[in-house]
Amino acid sequence: MAYFDKAEVGDKVYGFVFGKGKIVDVFPDSFYTLLVEFKNGYEVPYTEDGVPGWGNFKKQTLFYRNDIDLSKKDFSPVLKTLSIKKIIKLREKGQLEIRVPSGIWKSIKKVDEEYIEQMLEEEQLHLFREAVTKKKKSDKKDTNKKEDKKNKKASKSEKDNKKKESKSKKEKK
Repeated sequence: MAYFDKAEVGDKVYGFVFGKGKIVDVFPDSFYTLLVEFKNGYEVPYTEDGVPGWGNFKKQTLFYRNDIDLSKKDFSPVLKTLSIKKIIKLREKGQLEIRVPSGIWKSIKKVDEEYIEQMLEEEQLHLFREAVTKKKKSDKKDTNKKEDKKNKKASKSEKDNKKKESKSKKEKK
């Protein structure tokens, strides 16, 4: 039994690439059994398992809106805009990510080549970033933890200084 076996026209869905959408047509006897229209106007065909008919996807990218938890997806803002040279280098190494219209960061290996080329031609460089590896994520967490500890120590020492000042003022009176 496939995920979209009981899909009906008008069902609300969420796609990892284009975000919110709804099913506008169902083709039960076709390989692509669903046609989904997204908020940005794109219409994309999907298999009964939620695999899109474009791009280099082999896994499900479409879900019923009520079934999906996006809390583990990366929606973080871009921290640094890359130069064209850097984008080309990272693309050749396979370490480049692009922000798809839904706001999620995806490896360029999983995104349609036409979309990538269009964003490059339009110089939408803010939609590209170096791939974030698990190690880099843990490094950022460690850095944040260290900064939090420093801030706590600093605020504690400030409190201690204020207490000492108030004690010395009381003693002088």
